[in-house]
Amino acid sequence: MARIDWHRFVNNIKPLIKGKKILAIGCSDGGNDLAFGDKESLGVDCDKQALKRARDKGLRVRYGFAGKTDLHGEKFEVVTIIHLLEHLETRKEVCDTLKSAYDVLENGGTLIVATPYAYDSSAWTNWEHVRCFTMNSLSVLIENAGFRILDSYSYWHIPFEPYLLNHGIGNFRFPFKRDYILKLFANFNLVRDLWIIARKEK
Repeated sequence: MARIDWHRFVNNIKPLIKGKKILAIGCSDGGNDLAFGDKESLGVDCDKQALKRARDKGLRVRYGFAGKTDLHGEKFEVVTIIHLLEHLETRKEVCDTLKSAYDVLENGGTLIVATPYAYDSSAWTNWEHVRCFTMNSLSVLIENAGFRILDSYSYWHIPFEPYLLNHGIGNFRFPFKRDYILKLFANFNLVRDLWIIARKEK
């Protein structure tokens, strides 16, 4: 399936990460986020072939697992966790990964998380996906890790992104209403990914 959200990724996320020191947890080959960071940015992944491709691009990467890699006290301006959480088998692994992200961020640093939406059928077409999230369940886990949520997005299979759904009712004072509407649209297989941007407060 074509990644029709690529331009929205560039427009919404690239300004937050360009030139910053990034830790990409579950970086794969680094092309979607790590490549935008400064030369001290680091990617961590357990896929050795993907890491080889990343190194061939000149990216700094290391073999390791989500929430378990010792970074020897190194701090980062941005941590990205893009299409990783759905591969983690237990809630504890998810929580440990988010806590690790909090620990390695500088004060005021930014967390960017993306994952498939639980009620969209395409979320389960990949046999490696063992769990998926609603906007509310994901936001709760991120807030429990100590972050303050700044913004959220829901990307679509169709080539537009309704402003009202993503911002008009997108704040987290109304999480259940938002999830209800997302689930309604997911019945038509429209909602694709959830993205949350959060901050480690000073």
